[in-house]
Amino acid sequence: MNVICTTLPAWIWFAVVGLTPPPAQDPSPDQNRAVAGKGIVEYAPGLRIDFKHPRVEIDGIITLREGALELFACIAQTREHESIVVVEARPLRIFEALGLIGLKPGSPISFDNKTQQWTPPTGDPLKIQVRWNDRGGRHSADKRNAKNKATGEHDAGETISDIGQWMLNAATGKPLPTRAWVFAGSARDEGGAFQADLEGTVISVVDFPSALIALPQLNTADNFGLWLHTNSDNIPPLGTKITLLISPVELKQFTIQINVEGGIGYVSGDPLKSGDPLKSGDRPETGVSMRRLLNAMEIFLKTAPYASIEVRPATSTPEHIVERITNAVRIAVGDRATVHRTPARPKTTRRTISEREPAKPKATKREGAKPEAAGRKIADRETANREAPNRETGKRPRSSQSEPDKSPKSGDSGRQG
Repeated sequence: MNVICTTLPAWIWFAVVGLTPPPAQDPSPDQNRAVAGKGIVEYAPGLRIDFKHPRVEIDGIITLREGALELFACIAQTREHESIVVVEARPLRIFEALGLIGLKPGSPISFDNKTQQWTPPTGDPLKIQVRWNDRGGRHSADKRNAKNKATGEHDAGETISDIGQWMLNAATGKPLPTRAWVFAGSARDEGGAFQADLEGTVISVVDFPSALIALPQLNTADNFGLWLHTNSDNIPPLGTKITLLISPVELKQFTIQINVEGGIGYVSGDPLKSGDPLKSGDRPETGVSMRRLLNAMEIFLKTAPYASIEVRPATSTPEHIVERITNAVRIAVGDRATVHRTPARPKTTRRTISEREPAKPKATKREGAKPEAAGRKIADRETANREAPNRETGKRPRSSQSEPDKSPKSGDSGRQG
């Protein structure tokens, strides 16, 4: 019976637990006053913006506790059979709300025709948590209730947990570690419709080109290769009302540098920056063993859950060395962070003097004018100025030297034969 219930569509669950999706209308004045008292703005039905923290709050309901996953959250009557949570707000409204707290969308998974490879989703990094009422304490995944009550974070009896705790890695059998998601932003089809509205892909864990929010990595959507399953021990009962809390997060960077010979060095960000034993000033050592590198990276990941691992090879590093090191890092990191490779910058070669093109002659003012003609015009202009009458006397100036008489003299008969 439980297996059958876990695959029921969301609209049936709303009816079973006595709930109805809120009508598409503006909140009442009483609701606005109540929300304003908490410093939160009601943006759409089931969707609020907390500008103080900042974060976006999305109301939903649990509709799946057992099974393989394609999404963590979807909208009603779309993919409830492979999504733990169904939310009430339209994905387009969620897109707008995330933009209002300063987040910029990237792009979902895409295919690069030049490289003939798939590109993982991109976008601003996100922290996603789930909040629900757990007065019985059976699913208290987060023990900070007293502290949160004192700071006004949420009411007593409510629990906040990272959404990764509700999902299991099928390969390891362990919950998905706390990590950053990305604001992929979905896309519009040729008719202008928002694709996430049509397909319901709010928070995706596999490769969906319509995903609004996704992991920055490639994961097949093939039913036989789904890599995440539900973690039933941590998920509250079916029909439980929940709230998704989505906020921006700053990633800590760990950069691995590979030199031409394949030597390894690394530069880690905070908090290991000051005490990194493998660094010498601002320049990393090269030739560090893989074991020392992976140990240092392990310490970094424990202190920086929201991390990004970058592999940066030199231009002339052999490709098989880069692939070997990158694959070793990916295996060590697992599902705790995203490992991405930065393309090496192409080398720029300086040409010698003999290889350079000869300088082109400067063009005259009038394109195509002959230099001899230009010289004659200048000489004629100078002669005219010299022979022009004086403006005050009206007389022509005498030439400094008399012109020789070129008329033939008497008795000169010309050329003698």
